[in-house]
Amino acid sequence: MRIRLSDFRALVPSWLFFDDATEGLEIELRVAEETDKPGPWETAFPRIDRKLADLFHSPEANLQLYRVSCFESLLAQSQEHLHDPASLASSEIYQLCLQLVREQRPKARFLQFRIGEALISSFHEDPI
Repeated sequence: MRIRLSDFRALVPSWLFFDDATEGLEIELRVAEETDKPGPWETAFPRIDRKLADLFHSPEANLQLYRVSCFESLLAQSQEHLHDPASLASSEIYQLCLQLVREQRPKARFLQFRIGEALISSFHEDPI
């Protein structure tokens, strides 16, 4: 019986599907005080530095993946609500994404966020 290298093909996966992989969505936010103009756009969720140990336990990376998944769902839903932006603002996924952004600036009275270059949220006043 002759063993060939091709017999081990199932043990070594093909990584070709990673050619199209990207860094993920870039979520940015800006805040304003009272009547001031909004500040500059800044990264809402900074990228985390990954270590080898993160392969086994990484709650920060899991949270980052959750955030990206939520904002991807928001983007998909925003295409369905192009004719009625108010219905998007009242959707559960929008409210969840807004809460994720608000957690980054809990004391900000007015905030705005965008996904990449697409503006999704207008100014919102936090309830006091």
